[in-house]
Amino acid sequence: MFVAYASVFDIMTKIAIEQFEFTKYNFGNYRKMKSADTIYKKSLNNIDPSLKTEGMLFSEPPIIRKIGTFRNEFVHNGPWDLRCSVYNTAVDGKPADVIIYSPDMDEIGNIISSGSRNKFYSQANRINIQLPNMIQEATTVLKNTIE
Repeated sequence: MFVAYASVFDIMTKIAIEQFEFTKYNFGNYRKMKSADTIYKKSLNNIDPSLKTEGMLFSEPPIIRKIGTFRNEFVHNGPWDLRCSVYNTAVDGKPADVIIYSPDMDEIGNIISSGSRNKFYSQANRINIQLPNMIQEATTVLKNTIE
């Protein structure tokens, strides 16, 4: 999910650049367009400034940063832990809940680290509980940007 959404952010970036610089392009030579090697980042200058309004993709709301952080962590460093675990809890000896923890994050969506240790789980972030809301929130940001 995180890799797929990050790819959507990249596609939206290309569209935003092409839309803003539409008159500069020769569509007969599409491969040479300026957006060919561009990926999503907050600091783009060659997009419509209105796309940096709060709640839009290029204002980088915390949900967008969080998805990007998870994507980068997964792609560059593999899974959150080498021994990822799904925890099955019980209440009075009966199955109660399934828990998948994700690393602690700060308020803007970066994984909290300290020295050589880059993952902590003290916040008890349950990705299996958070994921539906994350998808909904990110989809709303993308929809706002498109509109």
